[in-house]
Amino acid sequence: AQWLRGFGTASAPYLLSTFIRRPGELAAADGGTLRVSLARLPHDVVLDVSGCLDPFELQWPWVSGLARRVEFALGT
Repeated sequence: AQWLRGFGTASAPYLLSTFIRRPGELAAADGGTLRVSLARLPHDVVLDVSGCLDPFELQWPWVSGLARRVEFALGT
């Protein structure tokens, strides 16, 4: 949690309940994109400002040339 401003010393159980454990859905989108839809939680702005909700390319080192874009959406 060092990259989450103000939460660097928070305990693992607190971080899990505040940021991680929540309802959500995984769905395939256009072009092989994986969409992660998450229910909103009060501290989501911290994840957004820290860049944790930015899209990224998921790559597997054992499979050459295979990458999938992962996108996050809040509010399911």
